[in-house]
Amino acid sequence: MKMLIQLPDEPEPVNRRLASRILNEKEGYEMTEVDNEMARTGDGQLFGQFLLDRNGIIRWTFTEVPEAGSLMFEHPSREELMTAVSRVAAG
Repeated sequence: MKMLIQLPDEPEPVNRRLASRILNEKEGYEMTEVDNEMARTGDGQLFGQFLLDRNGIIRWTFTEVPEAGSLMFEHPSREELMTAVSRVAAG
């Protein structure tokens, strides 16, 4: 709860629970019982991207998980993605 997130339309950084609530309201997302159970346990579902080669082997990943979710609402740069794609294509 100490980690604060600066949302684009918010004047001040907010904790991750409030950030999730704000985003859900903005997007019109209604929490399901499974969502509520996950929230009660303190575990959340974080975003991730994976690049697979032709054989289905994961060759590159980006997730919000490192450093206790400190990459929440972040994304890989265009350069990072293109470098990963180039490595997989060459490999």
